[in-house]
Amino acid sequence: MVVEKGIEVEFLRLIPIWLFPEKEIRKISHRVESILIPEMNLGGQVSNLIKQTIEGEVEVVHFNKVSSQPITV
Repeated sequence: MVVEKGIEVEFLRLIPIWLFPEKEIRKISHRVESILIPEMNLGGQVSNLIKQTIEGEVEVVHFNKVSSQPITV
């Protein structure tokens, strides 16, 4: 949907979270205006790790969903 509006989107899928891909996240943070992090938990664990990694370089927007249903478009 955002692509149709001309907004460029990059995607990084974190399968194993450890070792945390700090280098890749920093690279992406230099090319984007904001980072959206959908998480299925209340605390935002990945959001917090990414915020620490990029140290305020870009806006981090977290989308938390707490239910038994997956996040959909």
